[in-house]
Amino acid sequence: SDELRDAPLPISQSVVGHVIRQGKGVLSCNPLNDARWDGNGSILRLGIAEVICVPIETSAGRIGVIYLDNLLSVHEDAEQTVLGDEHLKLMMALANQTSVTLENAILYQSLMEEKKLAIVGLATRFLGHQIKNVMQSISGGSQLIDDGLKQKTMGVVENGWEIVQRNQNRLSRLMLDMLVLGDEYKALRRTGMIDQVINDVISDLRPLARAAGVSLETPVCEGPI
Repeated sequence: SDELRDAPLPISQSVVGHVIRQGKGVLSCNPLNDARWDGNGSILRLGIAEVICVPIETSAGRIGVIYLDNLLSVHEDAEQTVLGDEHLKLMMALANQTSVTLENAILYQSLMEEKKLAIVGLATRFLGHQIKNVMQSISGGSQLIDDGLKQKTMGVVENGWEIVQRNQNRLSRLMLDMLVLGDEYKALRRTGMIDQVINDVISDLRPLARAAGVSLETPVCEGPI
């Protein structure tokens, strides 16, 4: 393959290709006379005296090999082999451990992606709910403005416009929060007036309540929280 031909390390393409196709580890103690390679040029050119090659398998498929060879130039005795079955077993064990490690990494990445998707799903539902509430309040404020204009009552118009502006600001802050979704942040505590919060909520809901024939009463709570 092109990947093998362009490999930066001097390896036997025949051996690696065979292992990738067959999916089995090989030990060749005399590759020049090994019928599996049929006197391959790369073995002769590289001066390979012995070679071990084992595949790395994962659930994604056969993704690579572990390759070890012994060159003629460093071979002390051409009649004596250095690599044996115990080395093949060791390489196979190493390949298995590599596969397990890669599988764990793939699983971890998958879990992280699922977690991110779950967080995005929750955030989307939350934001959808918040946006719906804001739009309902804006709709109520717009209705007040419309009523005030028809009745030529500027006080009602101003009340409606205040509701619209307040909820436009809420929507703007919500959009900014969406831009930093996923970033780490810390909740900040600060003092505030609970009666102001209640008055804002009642003011937003009053047009809808009035349309539904519901009367709202505002409890007065004073002091910081």
